[in-house]
Amino acid sequence: DGTRHMLACAGGTSVTVFKLSADAAPSVVGTYTGKLRVHTVAFDPQTHDAWAVLTAQGEKQGAAYVQRFSAGK
Repeated sequence: DGTRHMLACAGGTSVTVFKLSADAAPSVVGTYTGKLRVHTVAFDPQTHDAWAVLTAQGEKQGAAYVQRFSAGK
């Protein structure tokens, strides 16, 4: 999110949201860990919410879901 200087990273079954600063190291402002694999994360430029595409593994493999996250508000 360029306006709030936030970066969301997807990895495995987790999303981590960082606050970026020109004067300091990035700081973690939010995390999520679940059972579904996180595929992609993007910020909505109007609401500043993060949206993630999650995919199922195992029996439900191939199923995809979209989840909204509100971090740093």
